[in-house]
Amino acid sequence: MRKVKYPEMGSRIRQARIDAGLKQKDCLLPLGDITAQMLSDWENGYVCPTITYLRNIANFYKVSLDYIILGKKKDQNDKTIRTYKDVAECFVDLLGTGIFEIRDSYIDHGAYQTYLLTYDKTLHNFKEELDNLLVARKSMKKELFDEAVKDLIDKYDITIKTSK
Repeated sequence: MRKVKYPEMGSRIRQARIDAGLKQKDCLLPLGDITAQMLSDWENGYVCPTITYLRNIANFYKVSLDYIILGKKKDQNDKTIRTYKDVAECFVDLLGTGIFEIRDSYIDHGAYQTYLLTYDKTLHNFKEELDNLLVARKSMKKELFDEAVKDLIDKYDITIKTSK
């Protein structure tokens, strides 16, 4: 009998497929033209897919790699930016507050630049303090800098009043 090495990952791969409403045979070609035995081995936890296949699995089943590998589900409050879609959603959320508007957007030396404009005084104060902290960073120990950033974030942890 074969040894199951990745039981949790295998069950998450299987569950993602089931949640997508698919049978194994429906997934073979979209996951990278794999064999039924390969998918079965992954789902039973006998073999760990390569990173290329893991990425294909996550994309095809519309789940995160964190979920497949670690079992972490994306919390609605999780604002970690991992994909271009995450960037776009954060950008739309910022613009949706009514505090920001796009001032300018262009390409400069191959880099895409977008400048946001705001008249929010609290945000201005936060940015000034953060800029000063970033300048001082070179002369600070990493632990002290990290603590100062946490303190600054805590200081400005206030609800944003939107114009809606």
